[in-house]
Amino acid sequence: MLFIFGKFKNKKWLRLSSQKRLKVFNALEKKFAKKQGRDPLPVVIHPDDNWKPFGMFTTAGGKKIYLRYDLLTDPHMRFHGMETIFHEGRHAYQYETINKKLPWYAFKAKRWRKNWQGYIPSSESSVAYNNQAVEQDAQKYAFKQMSKLDRKYRGDEAWEKTMRTNEYRLENADDMARKEFGVFYKFKINRMINKKAKEK
Repeated sequence: MLFIFGKFKNKKWLRLSSQKRLKVFNALEKKFAKKQGRDPLPVVIHPDDNWKPFGMFTTAGGKKIYLRYDLLTDPHMRFHGMETIFHEGRHAYQYETINKKLPWYAFKAKRWRKNWQGYIPSSESSVAYNNQAVEQDAQKYAFKQMSKLDRKYRGDEAWEKTMRTNEYRLENADDMARKEFGVFYKFKINRMINKKAKEK
């Protein structure tokens, strides 16, 4: 799909049906999968209308990226949809990376592998969830990709709100973890991950 980022401009987005918006998200995933050297995944709507997360990368029943329904239907949420594609696509990249033979010096990928084995869902602890290696990496990656597009959408209310939300989450993750787990929060969160990995 040519000029994919132009489709997110408010006037153009409003003219698109839900099916066409989903096609835009699929085209975005295809574009960034190619950049990451992996196969693109189908982007589909989660079957549960009351599902709370924005999105999820899953391998259950075949690899795919789920999106929450209102990311298609609510125009104010379209940039959260964009960010979710970047974020969940990064998880797909992490998954591909950790399922290959890793050289001894692939320290980041080894941290990802351990984290995948002992993943902390947000329902267990939203603070620990935000501070684990795979989530921090996906959040930083998504924010970096979004920041590159800032000049294109600057001034759009939905864009500004999405960027502020993501910036706040990244900037305050450490402080929130310190409040909940104390000064040794990194050690405590890693201990949670290691414990969960051993239980599997």
